[in-house]
Amino acid sequence: MIKLIIMGQITIEVPQKIKRNYRITDRNLAKKFLSNLEKSEGLAKNKSLSAEDLADIKAAEKSLREFRKIGESYTVAELREEFGV
Repeated sequence: MIKLIIMGQITIEVPQKIKRNYRITDRNLAKKFLSNLEKSEGLAKNKSLSAEDLADIKAAEKSLREFRKIGESYTVAELREEFGV
């Protein structure tokens, strides 16, 4: 029996002169690693953001997920009218 395994590669550039190679052979571990890496990407780029800014980003991401789920959206004018702002 011949088992074909297709391997991928990720390049991460860092501002130091270091070279490291890692090999992950377990598919589930690789999937979890990539998921965690993608979640941390925004935080790494925005280290100067305040806790309030990070909370706003998380709330916006949650709203976007909800929009994709239910497909409803509102204009700013509609929200102002609804909330009396």
